[in-house]
Amino acid sequence: MNLIKVDMTHSRIATEPFSQNKLLGGRATIDYWMIEYVSPTVHHLSGENPLIVAVGLLAGTSADKLPDWMRTEPLPPVNAIFDVPEDEIDEFFNF
Repeated sequence: MNLIKVDMTHSRIATEPFSQNKLLGGRATIDYWMIEYVSPTVHHLSGENPLIVAVGLLAGTSADKLPDWMRTEPLPPVNAIFDVPEDEIDEFFNF
């Protein structure tokens, strides 16, 4: 599995391998990411607070796409819009 980091402040995308051998399911993976990458004192609208998008039971179907509001609404704190085309996301994940 790969972890994709999208830095909307600096317009950068990076991938890194992520092994979840010791984690049980998607919820444990999300909890791990929260512990690893998020300070407990970070403000919820701070640029230091990541937006974690994870797949679940419907992965690979049209139901697991990003919600429409993420493609149209500016996301604080930098008011950036996540405008990566769905075909590029699908190509990256080989859907």
